[in-house]
Amino acid sequence: MKTCLECGRPFDVIITSHKKFCGRTCSGKVAIKLATNSSVNKRKQVHKKIKEYIIQWAKDNKELVLGTPYNKIKTTIRPLTDDIERQYGIKDIRVISKAVLGEDLGRKELLRFMKGICDEKLC
Repeated sequence: MKTCLECGRPFDVIITSHKKFCGRTCSGKVAIKLATNSSVNKRKQVHKKIKEYIIQWAKDNKELVLGTPYNKIKTTIRPLTDDIERQYGIKDIRVISKAVLGEDLGRKELLRFMKGICDEKLC
């Protein structure tokens, strides 16, 4: 007898068996949890890299960022979004905004963030 690692119910196995779960339902639940956690961790890493990239890009393009009016954001930061798409496979500005700001607050808030980076003495 072994105890299922997912549901805790006992189940019969042969002596040499390495089974950990009572059946496909429990093993499937665990597989889904593991895959979900892996996906979430990968997304967090990509978001962190995108944020770091945007901070560096803002510093490297200080004049462009500070001179960008709030009604011309899309065209002005096109090189940035194109680079992010090439490097990370993400072209949706909502995902980029979420990566940087923690939630999708739109292009204007993303530009405000970038202008804030450039206004600091770090630039």
